[in-house]
Amino acid sequence: MRQILLFLSLFLLLNLPVNAQPILSENAKISIFTCSPGEELYSLFGHTAIRVIDDSLNLDLVFNYGIFSYSTSNFAYKFAKGETYYRMGIQRFRNFIDEYISDKRPVYEHILNLNRQEKQEMFNFLHINNLPENRVYLYSFFLDNCATRPRDVVEKILGDKLSWHQPDNSYIKPMEKHWKYKEISQLHNNWDGATFRTIIDIYMPKNSWNKYGICFALGMPTDTTADKYHAMFAPDFFMNALENAVIKRETGYEPLIKTKPIYYKPIKLYENIDPQPYILPPFQTFLILFVIVLMVSIYEIKRKKHFIAIDVFLYFITGIMGCIILFMSFFSMHDFVQQNYDILWANPFNLLFALLLPFKKIRHYTLTYQYVIFFISLITALLWPFLPETLVNANLLIVGTILVRSIVGINVLRRNETA
Repeated sequence: MRQILLFLSLFLLLNLPVNAQPILSENAKISIFTCSPGEELYSLFGHTAIRVIDDSLNLDLVFNYGIFSYSTSNFAYKFAKGETYYRMGIQRFRNFIDEYISDKRPVYEHILNLNRQEKQEMFNFLHINNLPENRVYLYSFFLDNCATRPRDVVEKILGDKLSWHQPDNSYIKPMEKHWKYKEISQLHNNWDGATFRTIIDIYMPKNSWNKYGICFALGMPTDTTADKYHAMFAPDFFMNALENAVIKRETGYEPLIKTKPIYYKPIKLYENIDPQPYILPPFQTFLILFVIVLMVSIYEIKRKKHFIAIDVFLYFITGIMGCIILFMSFFSMHDFVQQNYDILWANPFNLLFALLLPFKKIRHYTLTYQYVIFFISLITALLWPFLPETLVNANLLIVGTILVRSIVGINVLRRNETA
């Protein structure tokens, strides 16, 4: 019975008109939750939410800008195209925090140093955002997400009174219990040259398939310099910005954060490792394939043979990857996926080439393309360290594999012409 009454109270509260929202008491608190990264790909970079608590009203709600559904029709296609819509939702505090604790993900809570009027304005603004016509937004990983939305709310309420840095430009480091204390502190100490890629690298397990897939999809804009403001797309960097922010009052500057953060610690912490450690990592996988292909290719040249299936497989896969890059570059609404230099080796034309190779009658017409592949692969390999985009080093092994197979193809076709 008690649960039913609580549900009805929450339902009625959330459906009140904006101008009929409860008046918060002087003791009400508004805070920012920063949730540590999790195991799933969508939770790899953490999460941010806003909490409003007022004991006198028996009110304890979490405003969450990170709600989406896998059950949406054609979700994978829409995600690739950049048409993923997130929405705002309201949860009870206990339901929200229990979910993260059960997932072994620590949560940090920073109480905002707001006066009563600012609290009421933010509370009303959050409810306006939760109206059906406002709650849904087009998700953008770097520019509009669960962390940038709360940042924008804080800016909206405080306006020119808010500054994201200390008056003397000093820097407050993250608390030492923070899971990425060392990496974030080092990055802030050497911020010049920090890029969006530098920031996301902190979160991704090294040499993992998750990192490989994300980095393959991202283009040259990811290597542009990210100032500290735009770095707040990452929840941990937004949290650190909160710790450094100040409010200009009539009596002087006051910290945006009222007290030391509250730390919700699960019994056992989630370890940020590759969730599938038994699968061979990308670099080792491509290294083994390169060595095998190299040995087979040497055998082919010595024995004057040609295992066409190897070429069909290699060019088919790289052609498909090239088509993905082409689609992301020209049709996706995602930011930072354009100008992807992986297209130098993942060429969409390789797909057509792979489909033509099995036909002997037209195979001799492909000699010119083999030369083109050879020279592009050679130039790509030589210029790899100097390209304006930081590419995954494992892909250099694919470039080497293509280079080897193009040499074999040229050798076979020239031998057939002179036969």
